[in-house]
Amino acid sequence: MAVSAMLSQKQKNLLWFAIFTISFLFFIIRSFYFNEPDTPQLLIGSFPVQPFGLLVAMGILFGVYRGQVWAENHGLNAKIASDGTFYMILLGLIGSHFLDVLWYYPAEFINPLEYSCVIDGNIDCHYVFNFRQSYSSLGGFLTAVIVGVVYFRMKKQKVLPYADMSVYAITSAWLFGRLACFSAHDHPGTISDFFLAVNIRGAMRHDLGLYELLFTFIIFGTMMYLTREKRFTGFVVVLVTTMYAPVRFLLDFLRVSDATYIGLTPAQWLTIPLFCTGLYLLYIKRNEIEKPGA
Repeated sequence: MAVSAMLSQKQKNLLWFAIFTISFLFFIIRSFYFNEPDTPQLLIGSFPVQPFGLLVAMGILFGVYRGQVWAENHGLNAKIASDGTFYMILLGLIGSHFLDVLWYYPAEFINPLEYSCVIDGNIDCHYVFNFRQSYSSLGGFLTAVIVGVVYFRMKKQKVLPYADMSVYAITSAWLFGRLACFSAHDHPGTISDFFLAVNIRGAMRHDLGLYELLFTFIIFGTMMYLTREKRFTGFVVVLVTTMYAPVRFLLDFLRVSDATYIGLTPAQWLTIPLFCTGLYLLYIKRNEIEKPGA
């Protein structure tokens, strides 16, 4: 805390950029240059490190930090914004895990004690209480939305201004979150000879965590660029939902999953109302768009 207070916002941004860049390059080199298979931990000397949990923790911290920056720049209550962001990201992660198991592995969710977490070193299991893997990004988003609406209404705040802040913060945290997914290769796709395919489950496959991480770069960069000027309330929600939903819908056709409902994965079904929500919000806000500097 003391070190953080001594740094300017520009220095904090540079520090976070350095942390993310080094982490990203490490796992890119590990996956493509050394062709390392999916493993739950790294050995630094004889000390085991769980990169997934470490990256998720950094994502929470980065998301809370970016939420605070947004709140300060847009006149929101800093304490409510910070606490709300923390609860949304933390509880969103928990909801993300449980909903993933429910949607994709319902038998394990209904009878959790009948399934083992790791057998003979096999990490390809989705035990209900195994929080080291099995996360649904849209399940986490859905949980975060519910948590956010309840929290901000309890605090007697208008939801939409804080929704922009929350989506801004969550998208920022998403960079580390998707890097965590890539580090564990826990979103395997179909077998492929594509140049971005990586070694998962003993074969070269599409890594959907990597693909979504790369697309998150685009969303994050676009969001940062377009929010430099004043926009209508709800702009970040519109931008992120309409950018993310169609791409995620298409990516899931590469997913290895037996859990489909009428031909689509649970994530694909959720992207439809998500995209429609963004379009609807844009429609009702079309006459409230403020000119830069207004």
